[in-house]
Amino acid sequence: MIDRYVLLTYSLVTVIIAIFIYLGLSPFLDISTSHMLLDSIVSGIVLSSLLILLRFIIRYNHFSSLVFIQRIINYSALAILFAVCWLGLNYLLLQALVSPFEYGIWIKTIPLRVIFSLLIYGLAILFYNYQSVI
Repeated sequence: MIDRYVLLTYSLVTVIIAIFIYLGLSPFLDISTSHMLLDSIVSGIVLSSLLILLRFIIRYNHFSSLVFIQRIINYSALAILFAVCWLGLNYLLLQALVSPFEYGIWIKTIPLRVIFSLLIYGLAILFYNYQSVI
């Protein structure tokens, strides 16, 4: 069970991620402010949910006992899975919530979203591994 402090932390992370996504993608997307806010909120919620799942994966899988090349393969596969899940869930939720979904506009930001998700993944892995050492 996750305690209240951890849930409050993830709620704060959701808000921070939503703000960064809004500020980072608003110059590239020519859509209304309400759609951009919805996109950033959905992205933040999905990303923080995936970070909670990633926390459990890192906590209960001991990658440090593996050979170095196997660790690289596992972390790389997990990074690809993390990015694909975030993009897929984000797209599905936006398509369900917004009736005339602008697919062409959203698809232009996929490379930036992949870079952002991999950056968040890398920071989360470093943080969770540091947390397990302490």
